[in-house]
Amino acid sequence: MRQGLRDMEEEVARAMSEGYEDYVVGTMADVCWVPVAANHTGGLLVVDHHDGLGYGAVLEVDPSIGLEGVRRWDSLSNLFDSVLDALVRSRALLSGSGVPAVPRVHATGPVPPHIVWELHYI
Repeated sequence: MRQGLRDMEEEVARAMSEGYEDYVVGTMADVCWVPVAANHTGGLLVVDHHDGLGYGAVLEVDPSIGLEGVRRWDSLSNLFDSVLDALVRSRALLSGSGVPAVPRVHATGPVPPHIVWELHYI
């Protein structure tokens, strides 16, 4: 999370110094977003720390599919509740791309156990 926040801050600073902050700040990076999860394509789940009604919301950012700070959950606890329910019940959640994905715990190999999302294309 700490490194993800540093990366966000660096991206915002770079965008501002190069004059393209309108395309980056608040859409792909923000100094008030704290990354909490990432996927293999560079997509992120971030917690929004801007003051106001959206404080604490979990946003999805994935430039590879055109998601720019899309609100997915109202809080981290709502995110965790949704993922836990999907794990326990083998139930699909809709991904940001609209494809249903079923989470499962992957606990083999040299890496620690982690959640793998199986996409179920219709």
